[in-house]
Amino acid sequence: MNTESDPKIFLPHIVAAIQKYGYAPEHNADWFLFYGTKNQTPVFVSWPDGTGVMAKKEPSVWHLFSEPLASEGERGKRVAELAISVLQDERIKEIVVEARPETRDEILQALPPNFVASPISYTLTWPMMDMSTFDPELPGGHFKRIRNVRTRFYNEHTVAMADVGTVDKKNLHAIVDRWEAALKEKKTPEILPDQYHTTIDGNFAGTKTARAMMVDGAPVGFNAGWEVPNSDIFYAAIGIHDYSLPDLGAILYLEDLAWLKNHGYKMVDTGGVDEGGPLEFKNKFLPVSYYKTHVFSIVRK
Repeated sequence: MNTESDPKIFLPHIVAAIQKYGYAPEHNADWFLFYGTKNQTPVFVSWPDGTGVMAKKEPSVWHLFSEPLASEGERGKRVAELAISVLQDERIKEIVVEARPETRDEILQALPPNFVASPISYTLTWPMMDMSTFDPELPGGHFKRIRNVRTRFYNEHTVAMADVGTVDKKNLHAIVDRWEAALKEKKTPEILPDQYHTTIDGNFAGTKTARAMMVDGAPVGFNAGWEVPNSDIFYAAIGIHDYSLPDLGAILYLEDLAWLKNHGYKMVDTGGVDEGGPLEFKNKFLPVSYYKTHVFSIVRK
């Protein structure tokens, strides 16, 4: 097992591991570097067979990033091996993991008796959209309110989309700042603006598409995403808006779905969200299926 914290060294190995073993929406080398907060250091733990685990470390905590890059049946073993090695350092108090239920089960089976996985802290639900059945015209009674919202919005405003590369980065950063301020006002927990600022500064590297929404000539939001490796799924990873207009979130979300439909994508992973408002919003667009990821910690007994 090798632990490397220099991106210049580990990036080629992550890219190779993703090409061979990637399957999760966040198996994206650039997003791995962009994601998280400024006090976290990216680390790649790898094995001679090319498998690996992406992680972000802090002085007393490691955060595993997405699923292990390994074959089914081996993923839990890799996490357990990492935990045994990392937790030998008494300064490290816990390893925070986000994993699908089957990966969590593998981890529980692979952990030795002197380590324990905590109860699940929280669960994210990931809605999947089948674009072959999604109609951007939104016909039928179920979509009546959303149709009315869209009609009113486009009647009251001039809306255009632009490649983010044509928009001043200061304006994109300002969208994130206003997004953060609005969520703080709503007392939303765990707001992570750093990853979006870093993505902007990194020119949205790793994305297949990144588009800014201009309303009445002003940038108010942006969508970005990429193709999930070794699949026919598109990950609608980023959808940020500044809450400056009523129903802006629905309009931005609809733009993303229409763009994906028009560009021939069949299945879309719309991202993990908490139960309640965020999931209720995505449910309005009639996902065809869901999967879950659990967040928990591995600690010494």
